[in-house]
Amino acid sequence: MDGDGDRVAFCPFCGKHISQLSQFCFSCGRSLEFLTEGPNKPATSAQPDNAKQTGKPCPSFKQFVDYRSAKTKEHEGFNYGSRGKHSYKKTTERKPVQINIGLMVWIGTEVKPLRGKMLPVFVDPEIAAPELLKQAVQKMTKFNKDVQDGKYILLYPDRSEVVHLPGSERPFKLAEYKKELGRPYGRITLFICLETDFKGVADDTSESDSEIDIPSRSTVEFNRADTVR
Repeated sequence: MDGDGDRVAFCPFCGKHISQLSQFCFSCGRSLEFLTEGPNKPATSAQPDNAKQTGKPCPSFKQFVDYRSAKTKEHEGFNYGSRGKHSYKKTTERKPVQINIGLMVWIGTEVKPLRGKMLPVFVDPEIAAPELLKQAVQKMTKFNKDVQDGKYILLYPDRSEVVHLPGSERPFKLAEYKKELGRPYGRITLFICLETDFKGVADDTSESDSEIDIPSRSTVEFNRADTVR
């Protein structure tokens, strides 16, 4: 081989291949300075007398560790960019996504979306229904002081409660809902509604039924007698 740095193809201590002659072996950490002591020293594949392993690190082992640590950091910066691994990890974290939250209230005979109460909410795409409801209520009450206090529930646009994914028994997850809906996050709209308003649909129906006057048997007979007269 040509050149002073190419005289040795492997470490005489551990046999590890050496692409370029340096002060230390990158594998075992042994000093290779004796190989560069003289420019005319011939290359040899035989191990020197002090190449026998003694189980103890050489006196300059700490220098080797520091040198390898510096090289490792240099390689990490090359592989992951100028900021190293930290900047790479940040790019793999989930970013919040934006959806729209509206307010439904009792209007006439049913709950309907209230105009002017639509707000964007930034949430984790893996958020579940309970946490999404909590964040939606916080956002709505923060920007609308006229929103009534009370227990709220989360509703789909069709006024059904958000508990499971539509048409299944799987618990609601925003990312899965978005996938099945086939829309971008920015076009997803869910609603919050007072539980009392939501239950008012059933309550109103029952109250309407109770207002129907069903006459008793005696009343019917009295009306018939009065008609005969």
